[in-house]
Amino acid sequence: MKLHHLRLTGIGPFAGTAEIDLAALGASGMFLLEGPTGSGKSTILDAVVYALYGQVAGVATSADRIRSQFAAPTEPSIVDLVFEVPSGIYRVRRQPEFQRPKRRGTGTTKEQAKALLWRIGSPQLIADVVADTAGGGAGVEVIASRIDEVGREIQRAVGLSR
Repeated sequence: MKLHHLRLTGIGPFAGTAEIDLAALGASGMFLLEGPTGSGKSTILDAVVYALYGQVAGVATSADRIRSQFAAPTEPSIVDLVFEVPSGIYRVRRQPEFQRPKRRGTGTTKEQAKALLWRIGSPQLIADVVADTAGGGAGVEVIASRIDEVGREIQRAVGLSR
């Protein structure tokens, strides 16, 4: 599997949007995640695993930790990953469940988790797909829009479970 691009919004220590061009980092064949404690190394790994499988990396850890405590309470957290496997190039976007303030009155309401999976028609479209935060476009087709469907399609494409 080759990871091309990762975009995090409201994930772990990243309150805003952080983008990582994994293709550029891996151009020489290998790269290292290095930094002080609390800088986000584990968050990046959790985000990749969450994008692919809807859960964070550790078996004993809770998916609740994927959402940033610094994210605005009204804004969703989003993990968006473009990856390539022998069967094609895919883009997956997952949004974990979260509690947001009610639009009227007091209290909170639960925003359900969401997931979308696209197949990208050719490598030449990757830059366009990454630039288009909404997804879609010419040469890109939605192949799954429900959490369970996205999970099945990714497991089939990748050939591995979490």
